[in-house]
Amino acid sequence: MLAHGLARLRRFARRCAATVRARVGRWTTPRPRSLAAGLATDLVRPLFWRRKSAPRARPSPLATATIALIEEMGRDNPLWGAERIRGELLKLDIRASKRTIQKYLRQRPRPRPDGQRWATFLRNHAHETWACDFLQVTDLLFRPLFAFFLVELGSRRVVHVGVTRRPTDAWVAQQLREATPYGERPRLLVRDKESSKKSGVSGC
Repeated sequence: MLAHGLARLRRFARRCAATVRARVGRWTTPRPRSLAAGLATDLVRPLFWRRKSAPRARPSPLATATIALIEEMGRDNPLWGAERIRGELLKLDIRASKRTIQKYLRQRPRPRPDGQRWATFLRNHAHETWACDFLQVTDLLFRPLFAFFLVELGSRRVVHVGVTRRPTDAWVAQQLREATPYGERPRLLVRDKESSKKSGVSGC
């Protein structure tokens, strides 16, 4: 009697397991899509969201005459920036943000400078051009020292270095003489006026 009941219980468990496996397989097996569903998923949906998320062109808050005035100011004054043009517009009681002015200034064609650029000039004359400058340092007692450098631009070679506590015009002239003992001198000498003011020397 007990063996018969156990056999029936095992058959019932096997039938339940087969039913569960069949239903799970039916749920997990991908169903074939129809042609209309495939088109909607692959074509229509990307186009819809692309158009939905595309940036919308907003109308300009400025009048057409104001835009023309901004472009004219930028064309006639290439060195003026957006802040300067904004100030000039405020004098005419015209209010425009800096970003709006920059947007219309970017649309103008950039004028080509007359003559060669500074980078082109240095590339053509670097082998015959020296540069001099001061470098302010301190010693162990925090006293100021001025290091004077002469560099050849073509090879980036340091031609001469001099150090002093009180640089003067006479001292700089002596350094230039020591840097050219055999008459070897550059055709051009580039100097920094800002460092000259700091050190009190007008020669470099």
